[in-house]
Amino acid sequence: TTATGTVPAQQPSQRVEMKASTATTITLAQEPEPKMATIPSVVGQQRSAAVELLRNAGFMVTVREVESTTQNEGKVISQNPSAQGTATEGSTVTISVGKKVEKPMVTVPSVLGLTRRNAMEALEKLGILVWIEEKESTEENIDRVLAQNPSANTSMEKGATVTLTVGKKAEVQRVKLPSLVGQDRAKSEETLKNLGFIVVVKEEDSPQGQVGKVLRQQPGPEESLVYGSTVTLYVGIKVQSEMVTVL
Repeated sequence: TTATGTVPAQQPSQRVEMKASTATTITLAQEPEPKMATIPSVVGQQRSAAVELLRNAGFMVTVREVESTTQNEGKVISQNPSAQGTATEGSTVTISVGKKVEKPMVTVPSVLGLTRRNAMEALEKLGILVWIEEKESTEENIDRVLAQNPSANTSMEKGATVTLTVGKKAEVQRVKLPSLVGQDRAKSEETLKNLGFIVVVKEEDSPQGQVGKVLRQQPGPEESLVYGSTVTLYVGIKVQSEMVTVL
């Protein structure tokens, strides 16, 4: 290899006697043209595969690790210079490779029985995220923690989520009352009990054709009642004949 600017050859050679008017030819070394190569795209590839691809393309590789999401761990997130451009063979391409973020561990405390607010404060102070699910409960457990997942004393990463089940007031269930007038007593009672009502039966004298049947109901048909309400049925019974003594 000849350094740029040096004289690799001359004509005639040195130490040759020649006339003063004779011409001498001197050849100067020129720097060779740099060889260019296309930079391949390695974003999204595993670290080892990316390094091998770039080296095979004629480049030096510098790897820089950066914190990333779990799905990008060990994969190339970016490269510089970018893909599809050209660069001199032997030049350096820098790739940024994702690495797992090391998070500190915390121990989950028990928050059962605490109010929603107090439980959230206790967990959030430790860096734990909270997800709330509500469940109908008794009056004394409204807005209190009924369950937690994971359970107490579980070790987990800071920033992980704990699910709390918190009591809420039971929704009032309402049922539409069917029309039972003209139906048999037994069948009417069964229908109402199956719908969740309490049944009270009162008997009234009635014509022969209405004995054992519902004469009227209270509340009336189509009314919307709270589950467990009381419905009164007035059922016909045979008129008792009066006995007259003839003197």
